[in-house]
Amino acid sequence: MDKPFHRLAKGSSYLLLGNVTSSIVGAIFWIILAKIIDAQHIGASMVVVALMTTLVAFTGSGIQQALAKYVAEYNANKDYAKAKRVIRLGLIVSLIISSIVAVIILLLADSIGLAYSSSVMKE
Repeated sequence: MDKPFHRLAKGSSYLLLGNVTSSIVGAIFWIILAKIIDAQHIGASMVVVALMTTLVAFTGSGIQQALAKYVAEYNANKDYAKAKRVIRLGLIVSLIISSIVAVIILLLADSIGLAYSSSVMKE
């Protein structure tokens, strides 16, 4: 087996393992939540989780994929200093973007809560 394919297969297996683990933990979360609360509150929590997942996807801005690509590339070339620099830059950019989104959500939290509570009260 040639080296580039071996690196690709190994990296893909780690990504697959992470996705499977995340799916299993998510399924366990929803099963436990379904045992604890009623259907109306599960629906509300699904709306909140969907909103937060969308925000996290936009917040990431592809940073995770870029980090995975460049870190794997630099590690394969044994250029560990560049890999470390890419990780540091990715963390800084993620922290800045996440902080901006957190401030926006904090500022909009009251209006989001009022809009959601008024729609629930109408039912």
